Amino acid sequence: ARLGRHAALKVLHPDRADGPRIARFLREARVTARLDHPSIPPVYEAGVTEDGEHYLLMKLIEGRTLGDHIKDLHSTDFTRSHEGTRSLRDLIEMLVRVSESVAFAHSQGIVHRDLKPENVMIGRFGEVLVMDWGCAVLRDGDARWDEQPDLPRTSWINKPFGTPTYMPPELANGDGARIGPHSDVYLLRAVLVELLSGQRPRRGIDAAAIVRDAAEGVLRRPPEDAPEALSTLARAATRADPEQRLQSVVAFRDQLQHWLDTREARRIV
Repeated sequence: ARLGRHAALKVLHPDRADGPRIARFLREARVTARLDHPSIPPVYEAGVTEDGEHYLLMKLIEGRTLGDHIKDLHSTDFTRSHEGTRSLRDLIEMLVRVSESVAFAHSQGIVHRDLKPENVMIGRFGEVLVMDWGCAVLRDGDARWDEQPDLPRTSWINKPFGTPTYMPPELANGDGARIGPHSDVYLLRAVLVELLSGQRPRRGIDAAAIVRDAAEGVLRRPPEDAPEALSTLARAATRADPEQRLQSVVAFRDQLQHWLDTREARRIV
């Protein structure tokens, strides 16, 4: 109030404030506070009120999710159309910026684990912010996090965790030894497929069926009319075996940027 700054106050619902959720809530604060990047929203403060309510004070983001923009792009309902509707090129540019922020997190030893369109906010002036770092884990052996030994490491993961519609097999199987930056590459590819098709990258009759498909690497293919270079990239990024995928988000980002650059060159010619 003293600075006259608007901020977002994030709290846990009283009915859901159990031990594991509180721990995840605090983990989000500690991890996000260490990630100083333009596309990662800063945490101003974290604490507990006199009534015992845990809270995070964060940058206020006014805008819509990437998922909202994807729906607009593919909608046949003209009531959804408005002046702010983005083109395919616009959304690929946004995915490039998402990839840059995730690459930065990887450089700090952090794997997000829950990348999806609903966790990407697009601000009113085109800002791109990657949200919800509560699922993040630290890569084993990174000494920069030794002073916080209670934050989870990849090797601690032994059960499925994340959003089944997007998750790679190693997350669906809870195989911590195989979780790494390539897991986020897979998630970004799943977002790319949704961006190209307007459809969720994985469906099932119930959550258990979707998790089974995720464990087996079953994922929607890009639509046939999608740009060939983007379809090829999507397939390379989501092989079931982590060792056969693109191993870095930087490589994924570079190929998205190459498509943007060559597309502009073709338009000029």
